[in-house]
Amino acid sequence: MDEHELRGLLNEVNAGRLSRRSFLETMLGLGLTAPMVAQIFASVGSAAAQPKPAFAPTKRGGGGLVKTLWWQAPTLLNPHFANGTKDQDASRIFYEPLGTYDPDGNIVPILAAEVPSLQNGLVTKDGLSVTWRLRKNVAWHDGKPFTADDVVFNWEYVMDSATAAVTSGQYRDIARIDKLDAHTVKIVFKTPAPFWSAPFCGPTGMLIPKHLFEAFKGARSREAPTNLKPVGTGPYRFVDFKPGDVVRGELNPTYHAVNRPFFDQIEMKGGGDAVSAVRAVIQTGEYDYAWNMQVEDDILKRLEQGGKGKAELALGGNIEHIQLNNTDPWKEVDGERSSIKTTHPFLTDPAVRQALNLLVDRASVQEQIYGRAGIATANFLNAPSRVQSKNLKWEFNVDKANQILDAAGWKRGGDGVRTKDGRRLKLVYQTSINAPRQKNQQIVKQACSRAGIATANFLNAPSRVHSKNMKWEFNVDKANQILDAAGWKRGGDGVRTKDGRRLKLVYQTSINAPRQKNQQIVKQACTKAGIDVDIKSVTASVYFSSDAANPDTYSHFYTDIQMYQTTMTQPDPQRFMDQFTSWEISSRTNQWQGRNITRWRNDEYDRTWKAAETEMDPVKRAALFIKMNDLVIQNIVVVPVVWRARVAAISARLRDAGQSGWDSDFWNLANWWKQA
Repeated sequence: MDEHELRGLLNEVNAGRLSRRSFLETMLGLGLTAPMVAQIFASVGSAAAQPKPAFAPTKRGGGGLVKTLWWQAPTLLNPHFANGTKDQDASRIFYEPLGTYDPDGNIVPILAAEVPSLQNGLVTKDGLSVTWRLRKNVAWHDGKPFTADDVVFNWEYVMDSATAAVTSGQYRDIARIDKLDAHTVKIVFKTPAPFWSAPFCGPTGMLIPKHLFEAFKGARSREAPTNLKPVGTGPYRFVDFKPGDVVRGELNPTYHAVNRPFFDQIEMKGGGDAVSAVRAVIQTGEYDYAWNMQVEDDILKRLEQGGKGKAELALGGNIEHIQLNNTDPWKEVDGERSSIKTTHPFLTDPAVRQALNLLVDRASVQEQIYGRAGIATANFLNAPSRVQSKNLKWEFNVDKANQILDAAGWKRGGDGVRTKDGRRLKLVYQTSINAPRQKNQQIVKQACSRAGIATANFLNAPSRVHSKNMKWEFNVDKANQILDAAGWKRGGDGVRTKDGRRLKLVYQTSINAPRQKNQQIVKQACTKAGIDVDIKSVTASVYFSSDAANPDTYSHFYTDIQMYQTTMTQPDPQRFMDQFTSWEISSRTNQWQGRNITRWRNDEYDRTWKAAETEMDPVKRAALFIKMNDLVIQNIVVVPVVWRARVAAISARLRDAGQSGWDSDFWNLANWWKQA
């Protein structure tokens, strides 16, 4: 469906001949996500009313203690220094943004009096400014009033490079902020800003008080006592914090929302692991809520039978995927492996990439590992729905993979591993250590082995950007045909070779049970296609470390292929999709902090990304994101495996604690309550 057809359907909605729901379902079918559809509605004056959370209690307090469990413990409570989700979530107990994102990606006002829009005149048509009106009845926990000065200060604080705020990327496009009065600010952007809510909304939008942090702006930012003893505007006031262990808060008696919060105290306990955390909620009932349940679905289902709790799932844009290295991880240039000055010896062969794509049995990964928490996908960008491509499909087909490798000249050796031009088709496939990822590695490895290799969409959300152009396929026979046609011949060991090179991969991921299972599934398929796969599993704290001296991080990518989940933290794909732009390539020069881990470079992709950055027409912009997704998948830069839901464990008595895929687990904390 092109831009002209989309606009025709919008006209039908505005004329009353097509319902909003029918239009939404059509857009979801095209791969767009709900938040992007909401933007499209808003652009033509057909925005839905803001949702209001249900809330049963009729008075503030009286609910006792709510106990939450984060198996990764927080270490600080300044949201501008929160490098990980655990620290963002802990900060969110006390601090608030101007607006949050609900499960559909809609902005829900918190410290803002209303949501800006074209219709109310607070967003300009050229996208160069947005005006925020602030609530007038808000006070910091120490009694000082919350005003426009605090909003202006947060921008100044973040943009001072000496402050070293991790949230600075969300604010860098602001040219200035004008204080119009004590409770109104006008944000002026350097260029048109389609995603004008990026600053001051969601997990990176929490506001800290000027009067307590002003003396610590810049080089002294880490010295502020309030980095560990927060004074915010949220539903709970700070009581106690033991870094790496526990956070405690108490009811804020002057909270700005009527009859909220319900609980008198809150405890956020850290430590343990995902399995023990889910048991503490669902099996023993010791806790009310547990975060990030990276636990196999069959375990969750067994525990749910006890009736004390349930698994709560929320889809955002998170994607578990396999990356293919475009550079040579085994050759060192200027002291750096996987250097942009090199090319991979066989993963640049289109036949090998096609074969690998056919050897990932996504259906088995979904069924055997993730269950409800993972949807097999061919897209990288799956949400919002308006940007989900329908052009792609995934296929698991070991036979086709073998055919592709054969045709490309990759011949099996005596050990069954393919070679070409003297090089074995051998990959190192890495990911972090956790059970689902190790299972995933095994699934991939099995398929690769069948194709003689020693080892579909990336953008899936919001639905408006979900491409329907891509399909996935698992087909070992087709993989074998492709490899045969490409000249990859099987040797005596069954591994393919071409031009003297064995088709051998090292496949890495982090250590966790699902990922190790995934590795085995892939390895089995690869073996059938004559691809030799070595499995490498790395402790998660090492794999996801930001230590530039650590060669085993995913950002160094010193293997052939690797797997992990990349997270989409906001319902706009611009930041998410910059991980394929040429200027974001991870390298020694940027201390391996660049977001383009695969080292792929494509001028058309770069141009498309830059066009989307300032495109104010949401229909045109959705089409640009679909194009980006399709470029990534058609070039097999990555192999999407499953579109992963966020999973929490929730007590059967806890209410209004459902997750949003776009914000902190505590996004709706003020409205939590417990049924007697």
